[in-house]
Amino acid sequence: DREAYNREDHNREDQTREADNRKADNKEIYNREIQNREAEAYNREDHNREEQIREADNKEADNKEIHNREIQNREAHNREAQAHVREAYNREDHNREDQTREADNKEVHNREIKNREAHDREAYNREDHNRKDHNRKADNREDKNNEVHNKEVHNRKVHNREAQNREG
Repeated sequence: DREAYNREDHNREDQTREADNRKADNKEIYNREIQNREAEAYNREDHNREEQIREADNKEADNKEIHNREIQNREAHNREAQAHVREAYNREDHNREDQTREADNKEVHNREIKNREAHDREAYNREDHNRKDHNRKADNREDKNNEVHNKEVHNRKVHNREAQNREG
């Protein structure tokens, strides 16, 4: 009766879990549920294997051997945990390096923009200065040409007056 009840209970749990998975539109919840189910199954199998090993060990081995095996398992577990911590630290370190690299690239990019803007300003100022210099020289030439022209007009008038005075 207990096995039938457990089977029914297990079947009910499976049906509930499957219904929940069908209703879930969040993929993350669905994936987490799958992972939990796999972990539970793995843990059940692992637990059952450990139970069988432990029973066999208790029958065949003395307490010292069992104790040594448990110490080795604990050490292996600790090594795995340390490896996990190392991996997490390396991931964080890698992420920090990525962030630093991105910040450096942004800084270089901003510096390049500022340099380009400064270069453009200098070029504009140079062109502006050259334009003003060119205009000043052109104005000076025009003033000189006007001066020469006015002198020529004056000289012509003086020459004409002198000619009229000679003739007249």
